Amino acid sequence: MVALAVVLVLTGLSLAVLARALGALSASRRNQDGAAALAVAQAGLADAVYNISNSGPLADPQPDARGFNWVAHAIDNNTYTVNSAGTVNSVTRTVTEKVFRWPFALFTQHGLTISDSLAPDAIKIRDGDTGGAFVGSNSGISLGSGPGTGQVFFSPDGSCAGCSNPIGQPGPYGPDGPYGGPQLPSVPAGASPCPADWGSPPAIDGDVTPVLNPGTYVCDVSGGFTLTGHLQSPAAPVVIYLTGQGTLNLGGLAMTATTADNPTNLVIHMVDRGQIDQGPGFQFTGILDAPRAGLHADPCAVSVLGALSLDRFTCANVSSPFSLGYDSRSAAVLGEPWQVSGFQEIPTPASL
Repeated sequence: MVALAVVLVLTGLSLAVLARALGALSASRRNQDGAAALAVAQAGLADAVYNISNSGPLADPQPDARGFNWVAHAIDNNTYTVNSAGTVNSVTRTVTEKVFRWPFALFTQHGLTISDSLAPDAIKIRDGDTGGAFVGSNSGISLGSGPGTGQVFFSPDGSCAGCSNPIGQPGPYGPDGPYGGPQLPSVPAGASPCPADWGSPPAIDGDVTPVLNPGTYVCDVSGGFTLTGHLQSPAAPVVIYLTGQGTLNLGGLAMTATTADNPTNLVIHMVDRGQIDQGPGFQFTGILDAPRAGLHADPCAVSVLGALSLDRFTCANVSSPFSLGYDSRSAAVLGEPWQVSGFQEIPTPASL
């Protein structure tokens, strides 16, 4: 009888140990599946960024062989919130992050100063566009007032004075930093020489030659490069790379923007260090990519539809309506590659 009792006790203890071992094994397996599901969900985010970057579909609603499904919710043309769920052995984990690219009407590497107070709509998105119009810098921003959606400054050197909506971000942003952003322009293979009828040094008078022939050109501007007169916004892309340390003269340029104009059809890349001279002022419809060139406008008479990427920008003594109209299509020129931020895990919703 005693022996039987001992056997029963030992059996009970063995079952308890076995149950504990099986429970621990199950918990361990579930933890492993959870870690694997998180990795799968992150793979879904990468797949979403790839699709957004390549104009692919904005949803992968059914889990494929990789085990994830994701949905990208468009906030505007250049900003998405992506939710991605990964599932392994019935364990699901869900993550989210923001995917974005170039949101700036004006960005500088080393200083952005507008000394006068501006009209509230002086820096805005183009009529009919979506999203917001930001200014940004890797250095100090100083404004007489803070128009626009927000003013973004990047560490370690960024700051903001007179800003209505200052937004600090880790940086620097651009070629010297780890967070993407504008890269230094370089001349692509196959670019055509500067057209002979532009002269030497090159000078285009829109009152004489109002229409530019489409193409990609490279011009030596050691002696300067001038755009002036009533130049028409091109109907097809004109991309100009300026090499040599010279001055881009925009004084007297008067491009009157219409609703049909596409700023990405006129892109000027200043490859080397230089200066931009506004002369008596200018109106420009296009993208000016000059991260090594500064623009000092005093008196400031600048009107741009598109986007500006500069080394420095100073606007003093506004003498006529100052205007920066951001066109979100500029991001396709200045904002590659797409960036991500705000990664976090969220409870799995009923619908992504």
